[in-house]
Amino acid sequence: MSPKVIEPPRRIFPPTVRGVRKQKLGEVTDGALRTLRLMFSTCFGFDAGIENILEAVKGIADYLCFDPLLEMLDEAEAAWDGIKRLDTWVIKYLGCKDTPL
Repeated sequence: MSPKVIEPPRRIFPPTVRGVRKQKLGEVTDGALRTLRLMFSTCFGFDAGIENILEAVKGIADYLCFDPLLEMLDEAEAAWDGIKRLDTWVIKYLGCKDTPL
């Protein structure tokens, strides 16, 4: 029997730990890693080490990465009405003559 694969949620917000300054979402800093390490050890009762925390953060970041341009193109393609305009756009919008290539 193969092990069950648990996929991480789209956004991960760690629980609040008393006395730890809240980190802003964004760049992973040394302070953010130390805070995450402290939260992990407080919640689960053992120290995973800074290297393992960093590798886990990188893995989650790789899993959740996206390209906003590709998402925009996917949305535009889904909304496209199917009419081909590439061959005539310079004629219609720039006023060029319709000549054969």
